[in-house]
Amino acid sequence: MTDLWTPRNHEFLDNGGMPVIYAHQGGIVVAPGNAMASFEHAWELGYMYLETDGRATKGGELVAIHDHYLNDGKIENRLVSSLSKADRLAIQRDGHPLVLIGDIYDAFPDARISLDIKPDNSVWEFGDNSFNDPGVDMAIKLVKAHQARTCIASFATKNLLELRAALPDAASAMSFEEMVEVASLIKNPNHVPDIDIGGDIASVEEVDPIFGRIISSESIAALHGLGKVVHIWTINNRRDMHRLLDMNDPRLDMDSTAVGTPGNKGIDGFYTDVLGVARDVMIGRGQWRNNRAA
Repeated sequence: MTDLWTPRNHEFLDNGGMPVIYAHQGGIVVAPGNAMASFEHAWELGYMYLETDGRATKGGELVAIHDHYLNDGKIENRLVSSLSKADRLAIQRDGHPLVLIGDIYDAFPDARISLDIKPDNSVWEFGDNSFNDPGVDMAIKLVKAHQARTCIASFATKNLLELRAALPDAASAMSFEEMVEVASLIKNPNHVPDIDIGGDIASVEEVDPIFGRIISSESIAALHGLGKVVHIWTINNRRDMHRLLDMNDPRLDMDSTAVGTPGNKGIDGFYTDVLGVARDVMIGRGQWRNNRAA
């Protein structure tokens, strides 16, 4: 496969020609995901790309947390959307306070941040495009000054379209509907998409629990042909890292556990929880870019 495809010239995607490796929620090695200690650990290891999740609270804050409720044995089923500022300040997860998205931007002014705005799952269902998420306005205000180093994402398509419109200079993940159109194009190259296929990054699982396999040599080629980069989550196995990065190595098949030749164009990056393992893999491939070298 040739590298004729050209992704949008965006600072967020410029990693010196190296694959983009995200510290998924900052990693889970030294603290829970989305804790400040996790992000600090990722930065100390040399990670340039930090991935996090933003949820709106009743107190008007955008908090870094993945799930829509708190349930760690001490706090049971407390909705994040119901938290006041005082609640947020009082809560600790395994000894770590909840973090504001703005504090992550302030603490790591040179980091590239992938921000996934999560809707309130207590009132929003997948596919609902009528829900007005207060987290969108919060994110817009926060990211306005940081668009060049931000990728915006959301499972809620309405959220994502509003974020793209307000933050045109930020990179953007593709929506679910856009990925469905790409899947149709893969099956039928003559398919005429029903919608514009926007976004810069196909941020997907390799195998979806509902729709099955998404990532293959054919889908990577199709996405590259549309000018998209392909970033897979969440990859925590050393052999899977090699296999996906080398997916178009002709010696490998989809079920192979062999390691291909570094440099063969497969996926363009991945999200990981095991930061030390992923860094070692990329150093071994000669494809690690330390954040101090940026």
